[in-house]
Amino acid sequence: MSVARVAPAAPAATFVTSVAGAGAFALLSLADTGDVAPDWYPWPPCGLGGLIGGCLGARLQPCLPATGLRLLLGSLAAAAVALHAVQAPA
Repeated sequence: MSVARVAPAAPAATFVTSVAGAGAFALLSLADTGDVAPDWYPWPPCGLGGLIGGCLGARLQPCLPATGLRLLLGSLAAAAVALHAVQAPA
């Protein structure tokens, strides 16, 4: 079976476990007075972005050399880290 065919299963499984984890914390927030509930605002776009990224990455993988993919993913990861570092409260 090709990578492009099975690669979307990993983000889909992560999405399902994220739903289960968020549901568990939502239930815990009903029984506790502390701030336990998940932050719902960023969760759906992040999950959907991971699913789309997994499918897109599987489609691009045969078209790009391994070095190109490493540079692309490394650059995206470094940019995300830099953005979070700049936005982090002091």
